[in-house]
Amino acid sequence: MYKIFNKYIERIIKSNLFKLASIYTLSNIIAVAIPFFLLPILTRYLTPYDYGILSMYSTLYSSLIPLAAFSSTYFIFNIWFKEDPIKIKKINYNIMLLNFISFFVILFILYIFKDIILDYTHLSFIWLFFMSVNIFFDNILNFLVNIYRMDNKVWNFAFLNIGRSLLLFFWLFYLWLF
Repeated sequence: MYKIFNKYIERIIKSNLFKLASIYTLSNIIAVAIPFFLLPILTRYLTPYDYGILSMYSTLYSSLIPLAAFSSTYFIFNIWFKEDPIKIKKINYNIMLLNFISFFVILFILYIFKDIILDYTHLSFIWLFFMSVNIFFDNILNFLVNIYRMDNKVWNFAFLNIGRSLLLFFWLFYLWLF
């Protein structure tokens, strides 16, 4: 019984599915662990007031993400295996165009309500501008991650997913310095 079980486990471990699932899982764990392990650095250099400003940025950012391209970057999951490649390319182009347009819409919304937002959050206008840029590029990176996932380009997915996490940290750190 033990030999049968051991042989079955060995066959699972050697399977391509197990290897792909392991890479996806490990890259997601690393991408989530990066901000967690960088938290002591943030708490060492930020005062409670600064951390509150960063928290306000994060809250406003999270509330604006659904407006960015109306979450169309996830639409590709619905059509990837149903449509022909030419139609998928056209849809990808439209998703990128919608993302570009939503960048300006979010920038416009932030500009219109800047006085209210700045009074409430104590962010500067440059932070609001960079927030819209951050949302734009985050949507593009999210879109690419989804494409890599659908194309089974596991290593591209892993590097981009981990890189996106590092990029966000350095982006916020750069904003904080200036």
